[in-house]
Amino acid sequence: MILLLFRDKNCAVQLYGFKEAIEKCYGRFGLQVQDRGYLHVPIQGPKLNAAKLLKYLGHICGDNLSLWLLDCEIYYPGIGNLIGCSTDRSALLSTFGIEFDILIKEAFHEVGHILGLDHCQGDCVMRLTIPTDKIKKKSSQLCESCSNLLRTNRS
Repeated sequence: MILLLFRDKNCAVQLYGFKEAIEKCYGRFGLQVQDRGYLHVPIQGPKLNAAKLLKYLGHICGDNLSLWLLDCEIYYPGIGNLIGCSTDRSALLSTFGIEFDILIKEAFHEVGHILGLDHCQGDCVMRLTIPTDKIKKKSSQLCESCSNLLRTNRS
């Protein structure tokens, strides 16, 4: 499986370390990350509509798994501001004002969703956490139950 990694022109995240971290978490399940460079953001504003961006990313990437790093605030209509969100094949992650350790955990979480995982109640990166102070405290690893689900899904 290949995850296509995109960023907007303003994103300053150290992609090499970011790519390595995702592969360290999910590589044992067959995931490889390909840096695809910059992807034009088709909308503008102080906060960008994540639903529209996910639709655009899905159109660009088709059936490929994809993650897009954006250096801007994102929101989802009816939900509000987010750090990350995903569909079944694509995910967005806002890097705007987010510490690297939180960004990595949220990347692991959103990639887990596009690989088929739901939210988990255990001590797991797939646990739903909203305030950033709680994200700092959550695990950066998959629990055994989520790992087993990914192994089963690969078979």
